[in-house]
Amino acid sequence: MTLPTIIDVPISVMHNEDLVTRIPPRESAYDHVGEIIYIDESGRIQRDIGYWYRFLNFVTNALEDLKKALQTTVKDHSMTLYCGHLERAAKNPDRVV
Repeated sequence: MTLPTIIDVPISVMHNEDLVTRIPPRESAYDHVGEIIYIDESGRIQRDIGYWYRFLNFVTNALEDLKKALQTTVKDHSMTLYCGHLERAAKNPDRVV
């Protein structure tokens, strides 16, 4: 599919789960015009992907983001990290801001 083929009608382009393409919210009575062209995570361009595909993709990405955030917060709770940072600060007080 070439771009001239895509751009023959008004379109809205969404790249994966780009937050900006979801603003403003539907509650404000705004909606994107024309056909939705969706660029998935691998860069594949799709037409008319449908609500369920977008919803499932959103949920999948949200769960992955949550998993990454939880891994980081659990890792950052490590007492070894706390102690190591505090010991380094005690040895080099000039590095404390």
